[in-house]
Amino acid sequence: MTAPDELHPDVADSLYQLGQILQNTGRDREAMDSYREAAHIFRRTIGPDHEDVAVVCCAMGQVHQSRGETDEALAVYAEVLRIARLTFGPADGFVAEVLGILGNVHLERGDNDAAMECFSESSRILCPGEEEGGGAGRSGSPGQQRQHPLVVPSLAGFQFHPHAAAA
Repeated sequence: MTAPDELHPDVADSLYQLGQILQNTGRDREAMDSYREAAHIFRRTIGPDHEDVAVVCCAMGQVHQSRGETDEALAVYAEVLRIARLTFGPADGFVAEVLGILGNVHLERGDNDAAMECFSESSRILCPGEEEGGGAGRSGSPGQQRQHPLVVPSLAGFQFHPHAAAA
């Protein structure tokens, strides 16, 4: 663990950046070590529910997911979701993005019902009112849906699993 004099958010940020480099070069185990240390420092210095903790945990979830460790990925992403809801509120675009990521992990595991729950909740956040009143929130011709400003940026962050196309 980190010595007391190394407990500073800047050290944690540097460890997170190092983890990104290690992950991008295929050194997942070393990346996880760096992410764990960054998360530890962030929790001790800025608090366990800070958005920087969520960012580091999200990177840890990506490593777990890429290694096929779906139980671990779900646990870490659930923590990211908890922090995101607490920090940004339940209807934030980042919450919707994390729900989409969780949905993809559930698809990898073959749990289509849990995946559908996550995707549905994400959709309700991104397009409020769409499911109520048989077309509320639509404009233009019947086949044309209103574009919510968060839809494109949020969906751009989703990393769809190859099996998602078959679902």
